[in-house]
Amino acid sequence: RWAGPDERADAVTLHVREALFASGAAVVASTTVDGRHWLKFTVLNPRTSIEDIAEVLDLIADHARDHLARPAVLAS
Repeated sequence: RWAGPDERADAVTLHVREALFASGAAVVASTTVDGRHWLKFTVLNPRTSIEDIAEVLDLIADHARDHLARPAVLAS
């Protein structure tokens, strides 16, 4: 879960999951706990390394940064 202000955290978290999936770089699932969206990893490959997980975490941070750099769209 992106750890920024609560009003944007769900939107950023969902964007990250969708962007990762669309890019094909990683498949990270999501879940909802107490009405808030969270990301979750399921590691199936026994050869997955800490470096592999760090790479996905870097991708998550990159997608969150990209999303936050966009102007907010106001609802009408």
